Amino acid sequence: MTLILQEKWQKQLAPVDYNQYKNLYHTYVKHQLTHLEDIGLRASIGKLIPLRQAKNHAGQRLIICFYQNTTQTSLSPSFTATLPSCDVVDVTIPHLSLAPGEVTLWTIIFISPTTPFTEGWLVPVSK
Repeated sequence: MTLILQEKWQKQLAPVDYNQYKNLYHTYVKHQLTHLEDIGLRASIGKLIPLRQAKNHAGQRLIICFYQNTTQTSLSPSFTATLPSCDVVDVTIPHLSLAPGEVTLWTIIFISPTTPFTEGWLVPVSK
């Protein structure tokens, strides 16, 4: 598996943050990413691994996650994300193609009001 970043993420992600996500990715690849908090985030195609959640300035719930292509063919990610107690969100990751098994980093934004949640990491991280 390979971590692929969409061009926008490559430009905007600070090096320290990129290294944190890269370390999480390598831990995930080795099947050592344990104690994942299951918040019920699901994709209609592929797999979502929620890493961190926060609220933006508008009070919307942001979930940064790995998205993995679990199909047998290359795809341009376009899927429906669901989260209990939230609206369904249609997600398209532009200008990106993932081969089978490849993973990218993406933020899913739920704009409808949500049940209360704790902001922060959903996986163990080393500081």
